[in-house]
Amino acid sequence: MENITTIQIDWSDLDAYAHVNNTVYFRMAQSARIHLSEKLGVSATDTHSFGFILAESNCKFIRQVRYPDTIKIVTKVSWIKNSSFQLEHEMYNDQQELVAKNYDILVMFDYQQNSKMNISDELRSKILNFSE
Repeated sequence: MENITTIQIDWSDLDAYAHVNNTVYFRMAQSARIHLSEKLGVSATDTHSFGFILAESNCKFIRQVRYPDTIKIVTKVSWIKNSSFQLEHEMYNDQQELVAKNYDILVMFDYQQNSKMNISDELRSKILNFSE
């Protein structure tokens, strides 16, 4: 199963070259990450128990994006370990052209203990539903 997030490009997303600034791609990946987190039942704002923290993020820019495009982000889980997993985001424009590929590595984190923790079997099962 894949997670789909749609984002409307805003005029303020553009840089001096009239295309979407490189930092915006990371913000779009963040939105897709939060969207998937909510589907998994893990709050992005509850720092009193546990959640995911971002350990690594990378983006390959393939094509320029311009206003007023709409970006469709297809997110899948590419691997999962004891306390971490990787998300792959493919970003497509209105013409269904691949414009960027991003990956994020997330770590399960216990905010009370201030340390990483193992992903529970129940949550692992939910995460694996989004694997390729």
